[in-house]
Amino acid sequence: MSAQRFPGDFDGILAGAPVLDFTGTQLWGVWNAQALAKAPISIRQLPAIAKAVLDKCDAVDGAKDGLLADPRQCPFNPAQDLPKCTEGQTGDQCFTQAQVETLQTIYGGVQSKGEVIFPGQLPGAEPADASGASGWKEWIVSEGAKSRQLAYGESFLKYFANAPTSQPNLDWKQFNFDKDVEPITRIREILNATNPDLSEFEKRGGRLITYFGWADPALNPMMGVNYYERVRRTMGADRTSNFYRLFMVPGMFHCRGGFGPDRFDAMTPLINVRIRGGPPCRNCRIWH
Repeated sequence: MSAQRFPGDFDGILAGAPVLDFTGTQLWGVWNAQALAKAPISIRQLPAIAKAVLDKCDAVDGAKDGLLADPRQCPFNPAQDLPKCTEGQTGDQCFTQAQVETLQTIYGGVQSKGEVIFPGQLPGAEPADASGASGWKEWIVSEGAKSRQLAYGESFLKYFANAPTSQPNLDWKQFNFDKDVEPITRIREILNATNPDLSEFEKRGGRLITYFGWADPALNPMMGVNYYERVRRTMGADRTSNFYRLFMVPGMFHCRGGFGPDRFDAMTPLINVRIRGGPPCRNCRIWH
């Protein structure tokens, strides 16, 4: 948002997992929660989903290492790749038809009037980290308390979506994605950072680095990919790469953690390119 709206504030910006589409992210949480309300997925079933995803896609990138280098290459399909429960059967190792449909809804993305308005969950966040916790645990699937996605999404609908009017008694289960999305306009203009024209920031010699974990269950990594591609289309690929770079981290959860590399120095390269290798500046201001 600083680079888009206040291009003179910083000479260099490092943004890890930025919430570019804030409103879309909150609606995504409600969308997933509505799907899970119809046919809940147990935390105990997450290992079976993780196994099915890795069995299907681990070797797609040429290395069978427990990581998906690019989840977009994974053709995981819950209807085809998960073990089905027979009639009357329940358990942690199989899935009912209703649960399959829930998963297809979560992976398929938020839809309004037949169009996807926010990307779905990418495969690859299901496996567990060193502590044994799946990326989905607490964020998407929670037993007892609300998932984090729902907690944020519900608060957004009650107190932000129709600002300055709040609706503290709003029932998130009744939110209609075909009728109720379009009226959310004013807050979208305030909270979203989706303008792909970074020309003013570039003209000042600004440098921007962003990164996402491919297995982030909190902020959809496709926000980063889609925004970066929009900037490239708007400003040109070569011009964009001269001042803005996006890095995707396989297996990393939200900013850290996960089952892939999650510790790296992104600040030093930014300082090097902006202060030491970029245009001269006095008292360069770097934001992280």
